[in-house]
Amino acid sequence: MYLLPKFRLEEEGQYYQRWSGYSSSFYGYGWRVHNFVDTQTNEPTTIVHHGGSVNNYRSEIAIFPEEDLGICVLFNSQNSLARTCIPDLHKIIQGIMKTPVEKDLKESLVLL
Repeated sequence: MYLLPKFRLEEEGQYYQRWSGYSSSFYGYGWRVHNFVDTQTNEPTTIVHHGGSVNNYRSEIAIFPEEDLGICVLFNSQNSLARTCIPDLHKIIQGIMKTPVEKDLKESLVLL
């Protein structure tokens, strides 16, 4: 179970609003609870997210409750990667998870 959204956020121009499929955000005990629509399946999905910086250190943390997945990225400086690292890494992980295990095992055995 994840944090329930408490207050709808009416922010404009936030970097996460440019993530593919974004529809709305809520505040939930220090976390942002984002609603998205999967651009390939049109299915709604939720991301629990927190990102920010202190003293030039930057962090991005996202939990994908429907996928039982969490991503945490820590930077030791301000940089442009922070704005898109969560959706970029999520896309990579989705590609890995969709790869059939049997195919990987067969390819590994052929290499032996």
